[in-house]
Amino acid sequence: MTTSSYYGPRGPYDTEAEASAANGYRVLDPQDYSEHNRKRLADAIAAAGVELGSYDRRILDWLAGWEPQTVEVIAALVERAAGVDRAVMPADPRER
Repeated sequence: MTTSSYYGPRGPYDTEAEASAANGYRVLDPQDYSEHNRKRLADAIAAAGVELGSYDRRILDWLAGWEPQTVEVIAALVERAAGVDRAVMPADPRER
């Protein structure tokens, strides 16, 4: 069963295209999407109540440099594993 989020369906994803569409990011410039990815990961982690160490943050910064569809899968996995209810999140990622 696929659950919706403000980014789009929260998975599970069967294709890269599904994850890409769910992420909602459309600009292809890596300089731009790394900030979007950082926010996406931070939202998922905060919503799941995960405590981070300094090495965790370092790895998240590294992950933020990956394609948005890759980050979407990781963020959605964190949310689904934690049972996060995305209904309480902002309707638009720019509202964060």
